[in-house]
Amino acid sequence: MSHNLPDVTSICLKLRSSIININIDGNSCTLHSIHPITYRLIHISNMQYSDTIFRRISYIIYAIFIVVLIILNVFLTRRILFLNYESSRYSYYMCTQILNESEHYLVDWLDHQFNVLGFKNVCLINVGHPLSMSLRNRFRIAYVEKKNRIQEFHYCLSSCFIDEPMSGKDLLMIQDIDEYLNVRKADVIFDNYHNYEQFHFKEIRYGYVLETDNEIMNHSLRKTNLWRKPHHLLGEYEENDIKDLFKCQVYDKWPSCSEGNGKEMIRVDAIKSLGVHFHESNYNSTRRLYIDIKEIRINHYIMRTKEDAIRSAQKWNKIGSRLGQIKTNKWFRIVFDDTVTESKRLM
Repeated sequence: MSHNLPDVTSICLKLRSSIININIDGNSCTLHSIHPITYRLIHISNMQYSDTIFRRISYIIYAIFIVVLIILNVFLTRRILFLNYESSRYSYYMCTQILNESEHYLVDWLDHQFNVLGFKNVCLINVGHPLSMSLRNRFRIAYVEKKNRIQEFHYCLSSCFIDEPMSGKDLLMIQDIDEYLNVRKADVIFDNYHNYEQFHFKEIRYGYVLETDNEIMNHSLRKTNLWRKPHHLLGEYEENDIKDLFKCQVYDKWPSCSEGNGKEMIRVDAIKSLGVHFHESNYNSTRRLYIDIKEIRINHYIMRTKEDAIRSAQKWNKIGSRLGQIKTNKWFRIVFDDTVTESKRLM
């Protein structure tokens, strides 16, 4: 089989007609030289090709650099968050004094502290009859008994949390068992933990709904006592003219329709002394944060029932002022407020 090869002369003529300089000699052709313009075009083409390769390599290096920056940023961000978390790890502790308290009310109160708010431990300083072992075993509580009825909160530091001591970073709160923290914004303490040692909470007082304790058995205060007095910090009207309509007066030197002083928690390593409403810090007193009542507040059930109101007043020698509050109970039942049933967990 023969193959028809192209004629050499015809190929050379085609090349000669181009910008390449070719000599034709018989059946052969010789490349004599490249036209200067052709050389420049080839040179430019090579430069453009090299520039394209360089740009592509630059883009790849730039993309790798950006990816490395992103990975480094993610790593450093996580590291900073981890270090902040480690430096902010703390727990909440509660301490209170009780006197011949109904276990029904104690169970409801303890349930709120542990299962709703997330307190790590609660200490009950008992100055009355001993608590039953069934209640003490039901909740993981610290327990102290003493005979003196004077409120001595140094027991919260010296005798309460022996098995699992508090650390200096932890927060300790002093509170009564007719008071319930109502947390509307869970992270407000966490966000301010490094700027303050003390956090103070304002209270709102609730009135009674039921007359006797038997009526409230097997029911939670958080689901029965859902009416309270108005509070101006919540945008509600509570001036004297409306108080006069409810016959708000001074009984036994106590205004019947006024608010209490609230309660507060303090970082353990800042404690100088503990009080009923305010604590004394080793640091600057300006490092106390008054929490917005819209973010966290105390629901104060000063009259859980009418019967309970009278009995507790007799125990703590407040019968005169409490009778005044009973007479003006309608004042403490103006606003329906069940937000405590949706209280958030402390972070």
